Amino acid sequence: MASFEVTNCDLKLLNNEHAMQALENIEEFRNLNKEISTIINKSEALKKVKKEKKDKLSTTEKKK
Repeated sequence: MASFEVTNCDLKLLNNEHAMQALENIEEFRNLNKEISTIINKSEALKKVKKEKKDKLSTTEKKK
């Protein structure tokens, strides 16, 4: 019985344009959050690499 109710609810959502648009907006927001997290993580990793590289440079290389 519960399976039928879920399927019936799914069909109602699929047939409701407003509900589908809301679900698409939610999914787009989730994807945006994932992309922001990826950018932040890559940025932090890049800063770390730059700092390590800077620490390894000699004094003459740093002056350039």
